[in-house]
Amino acid sequence: SKSLRRVKAALAELGLEDTICETAEATLRKADAALIRKTTGFAIGGVSPVGHKSPCPIYFDETLLKYDVIWVAAGTPNHVFSISPDLLIQKISAQVSDFII
Repeated sequence: SKSLRRVKAALAELGLEDTICETAEATLRKADAALIRKTTGFAIGGVSPVGHKSPCPIYFDETLLKYDVIWVAAGTPNHVFSISPDLLIQKISAQVSDFII
């Protein structure tokens, strides 16, 4: 599917082509904590959508567009901030994607 190709392309850009979790059409793997911290500067569970150490592709689940406000991680597993989905997409230049296969 087109969505799956987008996800696989994003994984390839991050060097995550290898996979551990089988799906109907492809195999995906859990994100590597060390790579996530190296790329974003944040630990898994607190990865903020802004302020990454290195540029990386950012994908936004289109189902979140149905909400007026969403809450996102703010750099730690214990901190969040609220923002409208449209403003977040604009600020982080995210690609809106359909993640439902």
